[in-house]
Amino acid sequence: MKKRMLIFSGSILLFSALSMSYSTGPITQGQGNHTGSQGTAIGCAGGGCHGANNNNTTIIISLTDTVTNTIVLDGWQPGKTYRLDLSGVNSAMTKYGFQLSAVRDSGSVEVQAGTFSGAPVNTAIKPSGNLLILEHTAKLNVTGFYNTSIFWTSPSIPGVDTIEFYATVNAVNDDNTAGGDQPNSAKKVYAPNTTSVATLSADIKIATYPNPVTDKLNISLENADSGTYSIRVFDMNGKVVANQTATVNKSYSTSINTAAWANGMYHVQLQKDGAKRTIAVAKQ
Repeated sequence: MKKRMLIFSGSILLFSALSMSYSTGPITQGQGNHTGSQGTAIGCAGGGCHGANNNNTTIIISLTDTVTNTIVLDGWQPGKTYRLDLSGVNSAMTKYGFQLSAVRDSGSVEVQAGTFSGAPVNTAIKPSGNLLILEHTAKLNVTGFYNTSIFWTSPSIPGVDTIEFYATVNAVNDDNTAGGDQPNSAKKVYAPNTTSVATLSADIKIATYPNPVTDKLNISLENADSGTYSIRVFDMNGKVVANQTATVNKSYSTSINTAAWANGMYHVQLQKDGAKRTIAVAKQ
């Protein structure tokens, strides 16, 4: 089946302020689905929520194959369980909340795509219409960067529609009002894919830091097979923003200037002899 690039286009997180009843989740408070999936509200505007979307909040969404521990770039495979990572990045805020939906691309009708399991602490999977929504159930207290993970199992039928993950993330300032809160929304689309891609050995330790990054991204390899590796960085649209070749003898380190990169999510891909490993990083 033809591979297609993964595209983020809706997000998964909806964060709420301490003083708002939404601190226990919009669905709990009767406000329903705000992820932007078919026929629903997009983001936090309206309904007594937190205001219009604000690009100061960056959303990062990625699927990781739980067997190979590599980020998925080439589409989902039927009947597999993936780790779905959701992050919100906003250096000025101290609280977060979120909503996430997984939808089959079937036109104007909402159709649940796959299943969620293993909801983290202070989150829950709740029904809304024809969908199951993952959302926060309590205020999430962190500064600058919030991340959570849940397992998602894909539909078992090969060739089913593309799958769309919708999300809204709200980063809030905890001033007991909705003013100044900075929600944002995104959507990521995965096409079905039945082609396997070779991965670099799990024995190779790859580190990318800091994450989120500002001006310089450091990359290091340990316990690596000797040889020539390519290191490429892709933006959300699949454009290569950095590209270098590395001659590795067990260990290797390098850095990439990221000062000119736009805020958002990037994929660092290392490749040797056709085998790959991909790591997600955020720029803020």
